[in-house]
Amino acid sequence: MKPFYFNRLPHLAPLGGCFFITYCTQDSIPMRQFIFRDKRHFMDEFVEYDLMHDKISTGINITQSGLVDIIINSIKEPDNILYELLYFCIMPNHVHLMFYTGNIDNPKPLGLIMKAIKGSSSRKINLFLNKTGTFWQKASYDRLVRDEKELNYIADYILNN
Repeated sequence: MKPFYFNRLPHLAPLGGCFFITYCTQDSIPMRQFIFRDKRHFMDEFVEYDLMHDKISTGINITQSGLVDIIINSIKEPDNILYELLYFCIMPNHVHLMFYTGNIDNPKPLGLIMKAIKGSSSRKINLFLNKTGTFWQKASYDRLVRDEKELNYIADYILNN
């Protein structure tokens, strides 16, 4: 499988895969400020990256009433259409999400799935806040889940958030 590249970062996104995604508000830390470079287990590095996000206090807390409902709907609406939703967690400035596309007839590319989730919620959030412009960062952290051990590790991480 050949990865596709977005902002010079490789992404493994086969049709029918299981994916762990983190996407962030526009005003949280940029992805480029944290590059995974160690030879540690990916979740050890990811936890460090995620802790940086947790420390950022932004002007908009997406867990507030109204906003969190929009985000939950944007995640649940495509469930069983674009993916099978496994787990998600909404933090003050980012969202963790895990889904599987292998049981979906005619699975869509990961980029289109994320565009559906982020595009729909961004528009509705801007209407709710009476704002315009980009709400989510363009890039998301995505990881193809490689095996059941990794799936369980990530699931525990999401549930414990």
